[in-house]
Amino acid sequence: MDNQEDIVALSEHLIQGTRYEHLWVAEALDRRLIPAKPEVPMPWDYLATRLDTLDTLKIQVKGTKTPLAMDGCSNSTRFQITAKTGSKKLQMVDSRVVDILACYVEPYKVWYNFPMTALSGKSVWLYPHNNSSKGQYEIWRHDWSAYAA
Repeated sequence: MDNQEDIVALSEHLIQGTRYEHLWVAEALDRRLIPAKPEVPMPWDYLATRLDTLDTLKIQVKGTKTPLAMDGCSNSTRFQITAKTGSKKLQMVDSRVVDILACYVEPYKVWYNFPMTALSGKSVWLYPHNNSSKGQYEIWRHDWSAYAA
């Protein structure tokens, strides 16, 4: 639809968020996690049930495709995920309500999955392009072990 106006107006943010959720669903299914979307809006995006134990976890899915310059470093970048939920009044995701924050960094096609209890603030900074990064969330890069807890 080049140079045509959409008949239905949807925000690019909503479309991107839905894409990230569908990418997570595909990856979860590959890992034998059965996703279930709640019928009513909840603070989590999916319930994920393990087939081997039937344990169920509440998952919040986030993603980004935009690198941000690091303060004072014009040639260095990082990616930010904001761990907030809600449509009108944004609140920090509560570790008593959501078990895992699944973060996708689109340019690197990489997932970070970490327990909400590992979150130390509202912003999560990720460095998927730097294999030697000591960032506090880098231990969760490519890691799906939080689903085994």
